[in-house]
Amino acid sequence: MRLGLISDTHDNVSKIREVIRQLNKHEVDLVLHAGDYISPFTAKPYADLKMKMIGVYGNNCAEREKLREVYAAVGKEIVGNFAEVEAGGRRIALLHGHDDALLSSIIAHGGYDAVVHGHDH
Repeated sequence: MRLGLISDTHDNVSKIREVIRQLNKHEVDLVLHAGDYISPFTAKPYADLKMKMIGVYGNNCAEREKLREVYAAVGKEIVGNFAEVEAGGRRIALLHGHDDALLSSIIAHGGYDAVVHGHDH
């Protein structure tokens, strides 16, 4: 299984389009987005992403319900602040990572095969 990992796209539509082009080119099986989309208008380019995407909110995502709605409208899923993803027989924790205590706890005690987070810029 090939995973595509993205995070902290921060309204940068030109970079989002380039990342989508690369993910499609490399034919990944699943994309995980670790948050900070920012504005609802960023959902539109994701309609061109050919594979499933699961995402979580970041600390700068103010319009959360609207983000969930517009991303769902283009076939992509934002599940909340945390997701436990099963991919290729592996358990993956997906979160933004701005809560240091939560991130440390998940890494130390979560029993995950991988922890995917953003926020580090």
